[in-house]
Amino acid sequence: MLGWKVGRELRLVSLVACALLGACALLAGCATQSPNKPSAQSQKAAPAPAPTLLRFDWGNELDTDVFAIREEFTFKGDREKVSRLEAQFHLHAQRQGDKYLLVFSDLNMKLDGRPIPANAEPAMLGPITGLVLSYEIAANGDFLSLLNLERLKSFSERSYLEQNAKLPPDQRLSRQEAEEAMQATSSREALQVAGSRTWGALVGMWAGVRLTEGQPVTSESTVTIPVIDAPLTVHSQFELVRWEECASGERAKACVRLRATSQPDSTQVAEAARKLKERRGGRAEPLTANAMQVEDRYELLTEPGTLRPRWVEWVRGADIEGSEYGTGLLESRQSTRTRMIFVYK
Repeated sequence: MLGWKVGRELRLVSLVACALLGACALLAGCATQSPNKPSAQSQKAAPAPAPTLLRFDWGNELDTDVFAIREEFTFKGDREKVSRLEAQFHLHAQRQGDKYLLVFSDLNMKLDGRPIPANAEPAMLGPITGLVLSYEIAANGDFLSLLNLERLKSFSERSYLEQNAKLPPDQRLSRQEAEEAMQATSSREALQVAGSRTWGALVGMWAGVRLTEGQPVTSESTVTIPVIDAPLTVHSQFELVRWEECASGERAKACVRLRATSQPDSTQVAEAARKLKERRGGRAEPLTANAMQVEDRYELLTEPGTLRPRWVEWVRGADIEGSEYGTGLLESRQSTRTRMIFVYK
């Protein structure tokens, strides 16, 4: 049972979240594309309070303990599925020239309350699902790459084939179909979707942005969906909500609470879903522009001068209509909530 759930988590992250539910981390962009940030032209000169520049600077090194939880809820008809993935680890960031290396240690992971055993390779599962930070980051805060990509690729491919072989015969892909799907979902771009999105929520989409308390800023960006190589336009809003204490009981309000929302173009999402199904050999039915509605919401407490996060939460919701000729009837509702807490030494 545990093996099936681990495999399901991998397939969800590497295929559905990658190709259907917004693809390239939306605000954070693909691993091969830097985040689009609000332009200076889109921000009006603000009266007091003065604008705050969000800067990425973790010094020469940084150490923190990280607690992360991802909960997934799927409602389809009268059926409900709930899954909870947890990770606890120590994070060490070291500056090396013009980049940072982020490595983890002392990793413990649980799936639905049960520890993930060593033979399920949590050290591979953690970075692929985006719950464990294992990155190469540019000095300006841009996401560059997951570490150990070749090992992650090998693990992803092996897991995909193993889980496909365990499915009932009527649900199992042929060897050729499985290998084609496996290669698409284990590409560099697909493997880095979840990690890139996590980093975007923590730092990537905020670094270099100038915000004024109480004055939201809107932006529009274009990202590319892996697997089908299709463009996706994303409409976003960024906001500095207020200044707060970095930790409970502190008197100085040295941190800022940030919020962001994003929605991809629904017509492009519907077309991406059609292309993905067609690529996988299924019938490519016509879909309405509202066949899939996706929204992301982010909230972050961080130090504005360093972007050292204290906690973050982001939620992705998707409503999916019946796919056959756009019936207009809600077929399923999916929601994913991720929370991370950082405790510094």
